[in-house]
Amino acid sequence: MLAPSSWVVVLIAGLSGCAAPGISALNYSVREVAQRTRGDALDAAEVALVNLDFVVARRDLAEGFLETRPLDGRFAGEAVDASIDGGRSRRVVQVRLEESATGVRVFCKVSVQAQSTQSYRLLSGERSGDDRAETTPIDRDAATTSEQNSLWQTVRRDKAAERAVLAAMLRALGDDAEIVRPPPSQ
Repeated sequence: MLAPSSWVVVLIAGLSGCAAPGISALNYSVREVAQRTRGDALDAAEVALVNLDFVVARRDLAEGFLETRPLDGRFAGEAVDASIDGGRSRRVVQVRLEESATGVRVFCKVSVQAQSTQSYRLLSGERSGDDRAETTPIDRDAATTSEQNSLWQTVRRDKAAERAVLAAMLRALGDDAEIVRPPPSQ
């Protein structure tokens, strides 16, 4: 039988869950687009991303969601990122929309991903639990392309790129559009 303090730990672990945090100002740059519909804002976001050389991979008006394909390299004159060990990096943009009392709330996140394929392969033998040298080429990814075998890991957010996307979105909405910061409590 578990002691009462053990039940408390089990209860807290069960209630906290493993779900990722929802969209908020903690994990997205947030702006309020006054006097616009969700469709207008999504169209403007798509135009802004295309103008910044991104390719839209998924767009869903009902969900208020837009995501780009990865864009290799640096963004808009950015300096080389020393945290990426001289390897390749890429950006992925997510835009989410929520209707608000005055218009549409825009959530934008630019994730910087670093290629981690080499380090993953170096340690794959350690993770396998098998020290036999009897692996075949098919076991070593020979039946797939290098793109399929690439491993990308999100290393950080690019807040400067998020601001650039939001500014480009404002330009795409036109001269009468107004993007304001939402109140801090939201």
